[in-house]
Amino acid sequence: MQFQLALIVSLVTAINALKILVALDLGTRSHVVPFFNVAKLLHDRNHTIAYTAPTKYKKYQKGYDFMQFVPLGEYPPDEMEQINRWVHLPSDINTIVSNFALLQDMFAKTYAITAADYDRVFNETKPDLILCDFFSKSCMDVAHFRGFNYAVIGAPLGFDGWQAQWYIPSILNAVPQKEWITNPVLRVSNTIKILWAARKLVTIFPSAYTRIQKNTWGTTPPTFSQHLTHRLVLTHSIVGLTPSQPAPPNVLSLGPLLDPSSQTLDQDMNNFFNQPGTERVIYISFGSGLKALGSLNNRILVGLKPILDAYADVSIVWSCPDSNCMSLVEEFIPESQRHRVMMRKWMDQIAVLKHEKVKLFITHGGISSIHEAVYFGVPLLVVPIFGDQPINALNVVSNGIGLRIQDKATMQAIEVTEKVETLLKTMTTQNKSSHPVLNLQKVQNMKTLARFNRETSLLAGANAMEIAARIGVDHLIPANEKFSTWEVMGLGRVKLGWGSFVALMAGLGALLATFPKK
Repeated sequence: MQFQLALIVSLVTAINALKILVALDLGTRSHVVPFFNVAKLLHDRNHTIAYTAPTKYKKYQKGYDFMQFVPLGEYPPDEMEQINRWVHLPSDINTIVSNFALLQDMFAKTYAITAADYDRVFNETKPDLILCDFFSKSCMDVAHFRGFNYAVIGAPLGFDGWQAQWYIPSILNAVPQKEWITNPVLRVSNTIKILWAARKLVTIFPSAYTRIQKNTWGTTPPTFSQHLTHRLVLTHSIVGLTPSQPAPPNVLSLGPLLDPSSQTLDQDMNNFFNQPGTERVIYISFGSGLKALGSLNNRILVGLKPILDAYADVSIVWSCPDSNCMSLVEEFIPESQRHRVMMRKWMDQIAVLKHEKVKLFITHGGISSIHEAVYFGVPLLVVPIFGDQPINALNVVSNGIGLRIQDKATMQAIEVTEKVETLLKTMTTQNKSSHPVLNLQKVQNMKTLARFNRETSLLAGANAMEIAARIGVDHLIPANEKFSTWEVMGLGRVKLGWGSFVALMAGLGALLATFPKK
């Protein structure tokens, strides 16, 4: 009888088993790996999990053997080469606006190809739910036009600009929330800067990216905003680290999404951590995508040389994929100190960060790196490069859990030395909680928040995915979002908001600039 009951249960489970497909065509490890940890819970429920991406991104699947890999294709140009060019540009608003234009050009070159490949993969796998990376509009559009069920993963809170809430931390609005609230002059001046810089993006003609999308489908596909409004959106953020803000019911904030249990240091790294005299370790990594950092690596290592001189108990481990990393050690670190510096092309970041001797993490500020540091209570020095990293750095400083380098293009070695020394000294002061730079009590509070949030986020994410796969998310979409005011009036799909206002004002500014000055 028990055998028969078990057989019936297994048959029912098999009949009701779902197929979930994680989709990525452009992005780093942090775009998908956090959601692999959510998908693992679905796998434990006997659902099938697949991952489709260009072959070069198959490496992100390491450690998640339960997933089936479905090759998507290979796309020119090498997007990481373009991204690496941004490393050496100033961190100002004009650079950010230029980066928007370059990103659009990259997406325009690959949109039709990725759309065709997604079409093929979706028809081959026939998933119950597709998890489209927030960078991949072609994934969303194919799922929309072909009638597949899909959700959006990874979109940061506030990613959709200033249409949704009165305060949105964004790469165009890198201002601490408290300062923004209390300083109306700042709000006005910052808005003027944004409008003036954004005039370069305003055109009366459709962009190449827009034209390609329309040509692919024979009609205009939904906007990015419309996709986010009408689908399940799983953001990757720790509320508390990022400013709290209202979100519609279909947007679920999850984070940190990590698995701290399985990773351990190998024998060589264990020996390095346990060598005599090593009591504090500084860990350095700039993520899975960034290479060819060139002089940035040089300046950081030169800045750390005085730290090695002043603190005999400090050692350095550096995950550095550049081919010249070892030669940098030989060039800048005397032979008598080289045993205190370990360079590798890749390190298991979680295994490093959870070691009790790691006291500081120097990072580019990718969201997964920030989350992992917060989870293990490791203070940060952030060197933001592009994208959401300046905002992540701002949140680190605002929360008292670390410092940031203001501009990687103008950074000097002395700035690295001074900020690392400030952080190391702060950790040894007796009055830890009241230090103006690093608040160790806040580091511990954030760690506690991350530990509880991880448990609830993984379960909430898995449940949301399964509900979306089984019954959809129509019940989560507010009625006022299903039709705009203009649609109710029969005037078509027009939705005015702050985005439209900014575009209008920027266009007006560009027009006025063409008039001859008297």
